[in-house]
Amino acid sequence: MPRQPTVLTLNPSTVHDVIDDVVRIGDAADRSAEGYRLAAHLRDRLEAVHRRVQRIAHRPRVVCIEWISPLYVAGHWVPEMVQLAGGQDVMAQPGGPSRVVTWDEVLAAAPDVLIVMPCGFSVERSQEELFQLMQQPGQWHLSSDLEQHTFLVDAASYFSRPGPRLIDGIELLAAILHPSDHDHIHESVACRLRPLPIHQRP
Repeated sequence: MPRQPTVLTLNPSTVHDVIDDVVRIGDAADRSAEGYRLAAHLRDRLEAVHRRVQRIAHRPRVVCIEWISPLYVAGHWVPEMVQLAGGQDVMAQPGGPSRVVTWDEVLAAAPDVLIVMPCGFSVERSQEELFQLMQQPGQWHLSSDLEQHTFLVDAASYFSRPGPRLIDGIELLAAILHPSDHDHIHESVACRLRPLPIHQRP
């Protein structure tokens, strides 16, 4: 008779939950050594980011947008990712749920940096969606300073799914928040918001 499968229920809400789940999956798959090695490697990378950002006094105020219509701020592991990358998420708590907010609430939070990460979207898709929103009167009204500090990221690869690539996402956030201490970011994984062409502005 075929062996009955082992069923795991995984419900991580923080980065460290995700790393712990790597070990659980390794144990369940009879690959405990591989699971522990991968988890240790991920923790080493987190420690490397921590060493790099801990000496930086300025912790930018960050808002992460998980969906743009309706407007959601990202919860779960994303606020912790921001903290680990040397920022402070001013609209969400680590492990808490994503939630609906108003645009006025976002502006009242006075973020230094706005990270746009629509769930499951690439950078290109996010830009397309934002362009459509920006053409509507009264929507997405940014100050010129905040517009220059608004970034679109590859959410599908680095933020939406609770797996090892969240560590890549933390490294990416650290490079966005503290660019002078990190290597150049390729536009396929993150880029600044491009201004809406004049002829398309409401």
